[in-house]
Amino acid sequence: MMASASSSPRRAVLLSLVITVILICFMLGSLTEFIHFESSISPVFGHQQRILSQTSANQTSTLAMKSTSVENVPSNNLIITDQNQSETLGIAFQIMVLSLPRRTDRRKQMEILRATLGLRWTYVDAVESTSAVVESIITWVTIFRGGSTVIASGDMADADAFRWPRNINALSSSSQTLDLEGSDLWTLPPRTEHTKVQLETAPGVTGRSSAIPTASTEPLTCAHEDNVILPFTPDLPEYQLLTPAKIACWKSHLSVIRGIAERDGETLPTEEQDVSVILEDDVDMEWDIRERLAGIWTLLPAGWDMVFLGASAMNFEHLGLLHLLDLATLCWIRQQVIALILE
Repeated sequence: MMASASSSPRRAVLLSLVITVILICFMLGSLTEFIHFESSISPVFGHQQRILSQTSANQTSTLAMKSTSVENVPSNNLIITDQNQSETLGIAFQIMVLSLPRRTDRRKQMEILRATLGLRWTYVDAVESTSAVVESIITWVTIFRGGSTVIASGDMADADAFRWPRNINALSSSSQTLDLEGSDLWTLPPRTEHTKVQLETAPGVTGRSSAIPTASTEPLTCAHEDNVILPFTPDLPEYQLLTPAKIACWKSHLSVIRGIAERDGETLPTEEQDVSVILEDDVDMEWDIRERLAGIWTLLPAGWDMVFLGASAMNFEHLGLLHLLDLATLCWIRQQVIALILE
């Protein structure tokens, strides 16, 4: 009985040790699987961290500790394409960034983005909202609105809708410099010879007088559809006001697009590579932007002219802009251009 009683505590202790060892082994096994799982996904995140670590000096040391080498990234995460083409998003001949020269802070951020994604672009100086050309455009808009900021849809019922020039095909295939037409003349003073005909036939001028209508003290409003201009009211949303800043942005984009259209003497490898991308200096991109654009490009119709990127369909629906506008106007949402329509 004595021997039997003394062996029971020993068995209990031995059983406890066995259970403890089993629990330790189980925990170590789970930890090993967790470490293996972490190592299997780290190359993807490490690839992004490695890129970011090269873009900001004050973040390099922190991010480099977490990074893995680019060689360890799975092949399906790498972009295999021509180097020059890859530097322009894989779909373009060139990238241009519109930016005010004085906004060095924005250009600095754009340089971080450029280095992060391995892109190449050229900065184009944007038009200042306080420039004389913007003031001239505002004057012309007032003239063509009949000296008033209000043109109701009924008043413009008989107005001609937007139409491309009849010789547009010849112009598009020509290598000659485009003449100044339409809103191109709005950058000139109203009393110059180039603008004489426009001034004499503008609805804001009586008869064939050269008088310039006095600008209204009310802010100009944005147009939509075909010459539908709503009256100004104090509760009108900011995005429906035609401000000097919006006109300056419109003029900046128009100048770049005109430069692309007038580009001649250049031999491009293929028609598909004759693509120019215009960005603003507050743009943001996902790290897989090339793959995203490659998917979009396969859906474009043959002979496309212009593609707008970065606008939310919800924002278009909110403004009733799901259809493509065809009036020379610029509309903004959350400080970003969502539509640029040329006259």
